[in-house]
Amino acid sequence: MGKSKLPTNVFPPLELSNSEKQAIVNYTEELVAETLMASEKFVAHHRKLNPERWKYVKTQEHLHVYRSRRRKSSSTLEPPQLLDISSGGSYASSEASQTKASSSRGHSHRHDADYLTDGSLLERARPDRVPLMVITGKMEGTVEDAAFGALADNEARWRLRDAYIGDEYDAQKILATLETPSDDDPFRFLGVKWATKVLGTFITQRDMVYVESTGISRDANGERVAYVLKHSYALDRVPELTEFGVIRARISSCFILRTHSERQVEVFCRAFNDMGGDIMEGVTVNLFKEMLLAVGGLVQCAYVKKLKWQMSAREREAREHATTLAAQAHAPTHCASCHHSLSKFGRLIQSGTACQVCHRVFCNKCTVSKRVGVDFGNSGGITEKR
Repeated sequence: MGKSKLPTNVFPPLELSNSEKQAIVNYTEELVAETLMASEKFVAHHRKLNPERWKYVKTQEHLHVYRSRRRKSSSTLEPPQLLDISSGGSYASSEASQTKASSSRGHSHRHDADYLTDGSLLERARPDRVPLMVITGKMEGTVEDAAFGALADNEARWRLRDAYIGDEYDAQKILATLETPSDDDPFRFLGVKWATKVLGTFITQRDMVYVESTGISRDANGERVAYVLKHSYALDRVPELTEFGVIRARISSCFILRTHSERQVEVFCRAFNDMGGDIMEGVTVNLFKEMLLAVGGLVQCAYVKKLKWQMSAREREAREHATTLAAQAHAPTHCASCHHSLSKFGRLIQSGTACQVCHRVFCNKCTVSKRVGVDFGNSGGITEKR
C-alpha cells in the first residue's frame, strides 16, 4: 500500500493545559522510575532472565534481545489495558479487543507475576497479544554520551539522531514541548511527538503519537543513569488518520543506561510495538528488534554533534583569523600525527585528508572518516560531508 498523501499541516501545534502537562510529567516520570527499578532488580537477579518466560531472539555485538513467551489464553485472564484515543491520555479496558485477540491468536504474552513487569504501567498499557521485549548488554561510550546523543529537542536534532539509530520517519513533528535542556539538566527533554513510517511497498503506512522523555537521573545507589523513553500517548486532539488510510501504531521503549566501565555503559530496556492491522507478529518483532539494537548509534550521534560544534567553532575562528590561515595554506610535507613524510605523489592523491576541525593534514593511517550531517531540508533528508 505504501505511503499515503497527508495534508501539509495535518496536526497543528498542541496547546496543552497545565493539568494536561502535569499529567504527562507524572506519567512519564512513573514509567522511567519503574523501568529503573526493573533494571535494578535485573542486576539483583544476577542479570539473568527466566528461560521459561523469556525467549532469546538475537545478539548483536554485546546487546541481547529477548521476548516474552506465549502461553495459551485463560478464561480467567483479565482484559488487556489499551490506549483509549478519546480519553486524553488515560487508559481503558477493552473487552472487544480482548475477544478479537483471543479468537484470532489463541495465545497470550501475559504471565503470572514477574519482577520485570509485575503491576507496571507498561504491562497495563501493552495489548495482550503483543510480546514484551527486553534488551540487555553493554555498548561503547559513557552515560553522558548516550544522553547527549539521545537529546532531540528540535526537529533537526531529531532527524540527526534517528539517522544514526536507523529509525528514520517519512514525516515528523514535535507537537508540544514541555521541558527543555538547562544548565542544571543539559540533556533534559520532554515533549509530544508525531511521526509516520512506511514499512514496505505493500504495507499500509503507520503513524504514531508518543511522549518522549530523555535526561539523566540517579539510581537507588546514587549512580548517574541516562534514560530514553518513547511511549504512545492518546490525545483526542490528535485523532487517528483512518480517512487517509493510515494505521495508528502503539509503541513503548524505555532505555536505562548506566556506567559499566570507564568507556562502556550497561544497557537495559523494556519495549513493545503494536503495529496494528494484519502484520504478522514475527515481522513486527524482526523490524522492532533491529531498531532497539541500534541504540549504540546514540553514542555515535553524540560524537557527531561534538564534531559539528568543533567545525562550527573552527569556522568562526577562521573568519576572525583569515590572515593566520592564509599563512598556513602552504602544502604540508609531513603527517601532523605520526610525522611520516608525505611524498609529492602522495600529496596529489591524498588532497582530501585535511581534518575539517583543525585543518591539519594527516596520512591515511592516522585518519578516521566520519559522516557528519550538516544540513536538513524540509523533506527530512540529511546532507552529509566527511
